[in-house]
Amino acid sequence: QTLYIKTDSVGESTQTINDDYYFRTHHLAILEFTKRPNANFNFRTSLTYQRTTGNIGNTVSANWAFSVFDEADKPNFNGHPYTVGPLQFDRTWQFKVIANARLPWDILGSVYFQQMTGRPWATTLRASSRNLGFSLNDFRVRNIRLEPRGANRGPALSKLDLRFQKTFNVSDKTRVEAIVDLFNALNSQSPGSGISGGYSGDSLAQR
Repeated sequence: QTLYIKTDSVGESTQTINDDYYFRTHHLAILEFTKRPNANFNFRTSLTYQRTTGNIGNTVSANWAFSVFDEADKPNFNGHPYTVGPLQFDRTWQFKVIANARLPWDILGSVYFQQMTGRPWATTLRASSRNLGFSLNDFRVRNIRLEPRGANRGPALSKLDLRFQKTFNVSDKTRVEAIVDLFNALNSQSPGSGISGGYSGDSLAQR
């Protein structure tokens, strides 16, 4: 347990955090293949399986705003069985490829491709604490889970980035390097950060 005591002109207040009720688990396995590097071609790929589950989010706000999670005895909130499930940043499968090669005319080309399972989300209802039987001094807005945490998955993340570069020798002492970056070359649109209530917070921008 962690105990914070604040004493100032407005009196003394006490907050207890790190409740034993809250937990997170993370399991990870990575299968990776790397080609022996040489001057003309390099290749590396990986397949990752990971599961992040628990009953408290793994975000900065979830860790910081501990006072929001101090109602474990309330059945509509932390004590509800819908609270346990995949956390916001859980992407079960992640496949990545990184490669670079020396192309004709001494052009260097690079490829970075990633494919990831969509992030989990669940439908919630936002309601004022006052309407849910809390103290009249409690002005917080609370999320009531209408289905288990992570009951749904957003669209998968799919992204391909390309780079081409070439060095020009202008003189014995001067060189000019030209670089062309092509981000999201397949022009895919995938949700970026979390999805809440069925709506994506932000998306991978299309070109």
